[in-house]
Amino acid sequence: MTQTRPIIGITTRIKVLADGNTINGVDNAYINAIDDSGGVPLLIPVTQDPESLRPLLNSIDGIVFTGGEDIHPRFYGESAHEKLGHVVEARDKVELLFAREAFERTMPILGICRGLQLLNVARGGSLYQDLSSQLPASQNHRLPPCEGKPLLETTHPIKISSQSLLARILSLTEVAANSSHHQAVKALAPDLIASAWSTDGVIEALEAADYAGFFIAVQSHPERLYEQPVPAWKPLFQHFIDAASAYSDVGA
Repeated sequence: MTQTRPIIGITTRIKVLADGNTINGVDNAYINAIDDSGGVPLLIPVTQDPESLRPLLNSIDGIVFTGGEDIHPRFYGESAHEKLGHVVEARDKVELLFAREAFERTMPILGICRGLQLLNVARGGSLYQDLSSQLPASQNHRLPPCEGKPLLETTHPIKISSQSLLARILSLTEVAANSSHHQAVKALAPDLIASAWSTDGVIEALEAADYAGFFIAVQSHPERLYEQPVPAWKPLFQHFIDAASAYSDVGA
């Protein structure tokens, strides 16, 4: 008997093409990482009415919150900083709904880059809107592809708490990472814990305290690294898919 592959929701972004057409999609690297690890990718579109997407929550066994635009600071009670980047509030609303609902259902959750920031905001935390101006002692985290290069090169190591789920999954307390962000966690959400940091103290991973399901968020882009050049990241996706399979079996 063939084992059923779990269905994994993947958040998307809106992009305007050079010809003026607008598309709603996601980088293939996320799709490939889920497919390669044994999941079935299902894209969650950005719509003007997040409530219309609620039925998807009953159709997925796990969710990946992907990278992309800045999150509007009004969702964590702040005014826009002068260096706030491009925001898409429709996307913020869809993802905040899905994050809170997925958390309540103890659905397996994986956050990547913006996804880490979104999950912190969804649980009541806040963000540095621009690291260079609000945390000037930090290193430059806004590296490729913001400079027109792919995210296939590592830029700095991250230190992982030896007590964390991430350390147990990777069997490491330090791993090479890439970096493409100018926002980061400022106030940590009350029910989340930091589990990895870059050398300047910027939070690089989050986990959920007392969460019955799988919950890991990373500030880097392991979907670009897990095959080469850093296969040490591969178990992260495999454990996520295994958790989604178990979630699917419980709900079956």
